Order: sequence, then C-alpha cells, then structure tokens
Amino acid sequence: MNYGFHLATGGVLAAMRRMDVVANNLAQVNTAGFKPDFVVARERPAERIEGQSPLADPMAPPQELLEKLGGGIRFDRDRIDLTQGSIELTGNQTDLALRGQGFFALTPAGNQRQAQGGRGGRNQPPLEVTRAGAIVVDRDGTLRSADSGRSYMGENGRAIRIDPTMDFRVDNDGRIFQDGDEVARFRIVRPKDVLTLEKQPENILRINGAWERVPDSSVEVQQSALERSAADPITSMVELTRQSRMLESALRMMQYQDQLNGQAIAGLARIA
Repeated sequence: MNYGFHLATGGVLAAMRRMDVVANNLAQVNTAGFKPDFVVARERPAERIEGQSPLADPMAPPQELLEKLGGGIRFDRDRIDLTQGSIELTGNQTDLALRGQGFFALTPAGNQRQAQGGRGGRNQPPLEVTRAGAIVVDRDGTLRSADSGRSYMGENGRAIRIDPTMDFRVDNDGRIFQDGDEVARFRIVRPKDVLTLEKQPENILRINGAWERVPDSSVEVQQSALERSAADPITSMVELTRQSRMLESALRMMQYQDQLNGQAIAGLARIA
C-alpha cells in the first residue's frame, strides 16, 4: 500500500473514532450522574519496526525516510473521566447526589451471583455501580434506579427496602432513617483500579476488578439533589467541530495520494 495513503487512512479512522466518542458524550449532557469517555491514542511504530504483521519481513532493509513518519495511530480502550459533575438541588427527597469518590452499588441482575464481602477479587463476580441517584420506591419499598430499574444495594449485600408509606431521610454517610430509626445504609464503593471500570447500558458501570467501600471522609451523600452529567456541551461541540475538520483534511490527503498513484501509473505506462 502507498505509505502516504496508509497514514491518511489512519487519520480518517482516528477522527471518526474521536467523533463517535464526543458525540456520545454530547448526547448524554442531560443524563444525571453520567461520566464522559475520552479516547487514548498513541503513536504506532512503522510496520517493519513493530513487526506484528505476518507479512512483515524482519530482514527487509530499513526505509529511514518513511519510517521517521511513524506507522500512524493506534488506540487503547477508551477511558472514563471521573470528574465530579455539578450538584443540582431538586427538592425531591427521592433524589440523591454523591460528592466525592465512589458509586452506589447495585444488586445483581438476572442470575448473577450476589457480591459479598468488602472487596472484589478474581473469584468474585463483577460489581455493577452507578452515580445516578434518581430513586423510584416500589410498592414493596424497594429503592430502584429510575434510569435502569435496578435496585440499590445496602451494606448487608441485599436490595434496600423501606416502608413505602413513610417519608425517609438520608444523612451524609448514606444511612437511611424513618421515624428516627436507621433502617438501611447505601453501600458506596470504588474500584481499586479505575481502569477496571467498564461502561454498561442504562448509566451503569461495571467494576471488573477489586473494589472497596469508600471511607466516610471521601464521600458525602446529599439528599434532594442530583449530580448533573460531567459532559461539558460547549467543550464537546468545539471538539466535534475540530475533529470534523481533521476528518475533512485526512480525506483530502487520501484523494491527493490517489491522484499521485494515478499519475505514477500513467507515467510508467508511457515509459513502457
């Protein structure tokens, strides 16, 4: 393949990848507790140096002039920006916001095994969590996420249930009180390695590695409030425009390389 065409194609793919991620962030600017993604890209060595292709010849002579240009771009798995979103007061007692680190733990869906203990491990199932604090109270008193319908997990590892006929109060530590008595407490956790977080549908994240309870000093639960999306619409729009222009430039470069190939082939044909 023409080396210039190869690099231009890589530029197109890189711009499209970034546009997809930014567009998804932009679509979630009104989703409470949403954490935006960002793309992690790194320089890829020239094919002969990288040597991962079965077609690469390790004995091939170096092409120093071309190899100084590198081999384009390669991507790691998208990362999650855990920046704190702004807190919006709602006046609704069934709305909760987290200030600081951590996530609300959710009970397993379907036939998944229950997560027990204070930390995750290799022999433990992944734990699913969320920053979304809009709560719906079932007829039986189960506290569920308005986004996913999943029930919130208490410190006992089971779904939190309260008396649905009574109001409830949640203190800064996540303890739930009714009629002056503590009836349950939210399990608030964090991953030991943020790279083990994986996005799931319905504003849920999955911790695929070890996790631990968040110390009270590192998190505060605020009732009658919601954490707004951490995605910045203005920044996202600017980045979307920038990547669109980069895509156009890379496409023009592909057309230019195609024209050069056509001219080279025509010239060789005349010589022959």
